[in-house]
Amino acid sequence: INGAYFFTDSIIYEDKKHGEKPPKVPVPKDKYLICHIVFFLIGVSHFLPISFLAAANNFWLYKFKDPLDENTSAENRTTLQTYFASATLIANTVPAFIFGLFNIIGGQKFKITNRFLLTLGIELMVFTLITISATINTDNPTPMILS
Repeated sequence: INGAYFFTDSIIYEDKKHGEKPPKVPVPKDKYLICHIVFFLIGVSHFLPISFLAAANNFWLYKFKDPLDENTSAENRTTLQTYFASATLIANTVPAFIFGLFNIIGGQKFKITNRFLLTLGIELMVFTLITISATINTDNPTPMILS
């Protein structure tokens, strides 16, 4: 390959056959570890709600039970109890697919900082909504929730 460049640790090296050395590119410094903190928060805010939903299946079966019915067998589940696991999977997969396509097609038109902050904000909002929904008392029959 004539004049090929190799990328290693943010420094560009030209093919050794030609004997030319390109100038070294300085590695950007993250003095306050902002990049680490943002990625950590995005990871936590993304995977924590999903883990809550997946691991606490019995909790959600209890939350979505019919409060007027004392029979809690598997054959006597409400619609919310029956479809909760599949609805959770769809609710996680469809937005990930849509925003993945958005990033592939048009993501380069926006600054990476804005994309990360928007993602972090949306995921924190979803986490907050899940946390609030877990605190709602569903033992009292309310037609709006159970219909």
